[in-house]
Amino acid sequence: MSIDMSQFQQTFIDESLEGLDDMENILLQLEVGAVDDEEINSIFRAAHSIKGGSATFGFEHVANFTHVLETLLDEMREGQRDVTQEAVNLLLQSVDILRSMIAAIQDGSDYDAERADTIHKQLEDLLESGSTSSTDSNVTEPVNEGDDGGNGGWVIQFKPHSDMMQTGNDPVRMLRELEELGEVQIEVEDKSVPEFYSLVPEDCYLAWTITLLSECKREDTEVIFA
Repeated sequence: MSIDMSQFQQTFIDESLEGLDDMENILLQLEVGAVDDEEINSIFRAAHSIKGGSATFGFEHVANFTHVLETLLDEMREGQRDVTQEAVNLLLQSVDILRSMIAAIQDGSDYDAERADTIHKQLEDLLESGSTSSTDSNVTEPVNEGDDGGNGGWVIQFKPHSDMMQTGNDPVRMLRELEELGEVQIEVEDKSVPEFYSLVPEDCYLAWTITLLSECKREDTEVIFA
């Protein structure tokens, strides 16, 4: 027996609008450069819930827009990107866009698709810009300080973008390739895994700290993640 998902649609709309109100209130009170981790986490969770719910109900335009917003917030909460006034202003405009999209779903009306595309492009441009902090998604440091090679190995911080698996990449395959270079010790970080009801099966939430005991060069490890 199939489940009629339309009966849950109004709940999704109500919770999404409430989440957007929360996002807006927090953003309006943010102090640029001195952001509390819980504030960014709260904004991220609201965006993530909207993305997951909209994908479930087939509102792909909402899910696609929220995805790039979620990626930006994820970089902020992981310390990979500074919280600038430019970013906050763009996030506030994104909240307005999502609110109009959700309202259009509820009323059966139209939203300003041209403005939504403009803001979406600005979010992508900000993500592609060099305005991230000094922490990269993949950081490779020697086990012992010294010249490349002959230092005992490498410590690799590997945190892929959430949409990594949607592009056909597989972190397990990368870890196996590292094993061909030497002895590998792996620690898994799962603090980004959301509650079950917000989990998107196609997204990657894990990060890894990998100690590779090998005489290989740094370039040998970097090519695996290229």
